Amino acid sequence: MRPVIFFYIGLIIVTALVAQAELSFKQLDRLIVSIRENRGDVIFADEFYQYKDEVEKLRDELAARGLTPDLREKAQKLFTELRKLSEQSKEALPFFVRVLSVRDLALLDGAEDFASEYFQNGEEQLREAARLFRRHKTGQLKKPLEAAIRYYKLAQFEALRNKLLSEVRILIQESRDLGAEKLVPKTFRRVQRLYSEVEKILQKKQYNASDLQEKADRLAEESQHLLYLAQIARQVDRDPTALENWILQLEESIRQLDDLLEIQPQFSQGIPEALQTVRQALEKQAEENRDLRDENTQLRDSLNVLQRRILDLQNRLAVKKNWEQIIARMRTELKDTGARVVDRGQTVVIRVNGLQFAPGRYDIPQKYYSLLEKVARALQYCSGQSIHLFLKQKAGGNPQYARELAQQRALTVGLFLQSEAYIPDDQFTVEGMPSPDVPDEGHVILELVISKNHLLEY
Repeated sequence: MRPVIFFYIGLIIVTALVAQAELSFKQLDRLIVSIRENRGDVIFADEFYQYKDEVEKLRDELAARGLTPDLREKAQKLFTELRKLSEQSKEALPFFVRVLSVRDLALLDGAEDFASEYFQNGEEQLREAARLFRRHKTGQLKKPLEAAIRYYKLAQFEALRNKLLSEVRILIQESRDLGAEKLVPKTFRRVQRLYSEVEKILQKKQYNASDLQEKADRLAEESQHLLYLAQIARQVDRDPTALENWILQLEESIRQLDDLLEIQPQFSQGIPEALQTVRQALEKQAEENRDLRDENTQLRDSLNVLQRRILDLQNRLAVKKNWEQIIARMRTELKDTGARVVDRGQTVVIRVNGLQFAPGRYDIPQKYYSLLEKVARALQYCSGQSIHLFLKQKAGGNPQYARELAQQRALTVGLFLQSEAYIPDDQFTVEGMPSPDVPDEGHVILELVISKNHLLEY
């Protein structure tokens, strides 16, 4: 039993030691991250990378032989040094912000690779400033920091120059070695002029000039062209048959192009004449292509018009079908009431006959409540539509009195329907009028005109 107990005790101790080691390394890693965040890995680069290497070595030793007292002591010393460096990084960053910004821009433009001497001079001045800071001589930082900024800017400029011009310089020198100045002088002068223009822009430090990249690209292309012409001219200068071979190769290339254009080249008049024929064929082809593009544009426009028409017809059909279904439901609602639902295209009309008011009265007799409630339920299918209520009654007697009584009866019926169907005021209007269509006193005809304003959901 005792060996088992000792085993578990040992296991617990080992587990605790491992956990303690993992905790220590997490603390060390957090300090490394903190130093990086405050740019201490750049300001105090030598110390930072020395401590970082020691942390990695310590991690390897721990994996190999476990946590020993000497490793625990090393970890504690490293923790103390890294914490000190982390605090120094936070304190130093405000003094080094500007130089670090210039350094970052130089690195983005490849200064470390394309202008390593200037860049390393800047790094040395940065290290000097870091040494002064660690000795608490912040009043002496200005000189090395300004020197570092100057070197970084020179490195950035030189890197840009080298990236843009290094390959060009090689091409020009190879062309010069082939005798390009004498063999192809026009092209050589053109390349030299372009080179001077790019150099002038770079000398003014106009790195963001709109035409810099364009001229640099042209210079690179013309430099390649110069070397190609110089190589051909050199061959011709050395071998009289080289010119004939080159011309025959050119004619063969033109002949292949002519086959594609379905024309017959005639080289008896010279290459320029053959190329003129090619140019004319290409212009004709370009014109035909323009005509085809115009025709395609017209076809696309016509297709767009047709698509819009189809969409409009589909929408109209959907609206029509929707209203047909709604009208059918309204008719079902008003079945056996004597009311009629009529589709008049842009409107739907509910016509109600048989309402009878007492002479001179505008209050609705209770026996018509059930009928009007059904009319209101039918109106609910038309939620959101504009509804106008016409109430017609017998014309006769005092015209003004007849109009006022008709209007009052219309308002009473309208209020009943509005409250039952929950119709907002801005969607419901009423109008009462005497009409020769109504022969009996007190008898009224209701017409509810519903506008088909938009597609309904029900």
